[in-house]
Amino acid sequence: MRQEDTPLSATPAPAGRAWRVELSNAASRVAAHYGRDDPDFNPTIAEIIAKLADDPKQFEKKFGKLRHVRAAPLRYRNAPWRMPYVIDEQERVVTVITIDKHDAAYRAASR
Repeated sequence: MRQEDTPLSATPAPAGRAWRVELSNAASRVAAHYGRDDPDFNPTIAEIIAKLADDPKQFEKKFGKLRHVRAAPLRYRNAPWRMPYVIDEQERVVTVITIDKHDAAYRAASR
């Protein structure tokens, strides 16, 4: 049983080594097209990136072919979108694969 004061990720940051978030080319194109602070996104792309830099393990792992992927949920004009990403523990890098509508994001992540 998890204690209430234990963080969900339980992955302490080594001294001076924060998580770095990188966007793939596909994710960069979407962020550039819509803007990181577009209020039609809830939360905004910038807010999700900040959450990933703080604790990338707060979002659950996927299953099956996508077992190496996690995905942050967001909504664009009330439609479900996802921001799938992978974590490199050793380098402490989070790589966002894409930002897209729910099904399209998972298709891109499975490639």
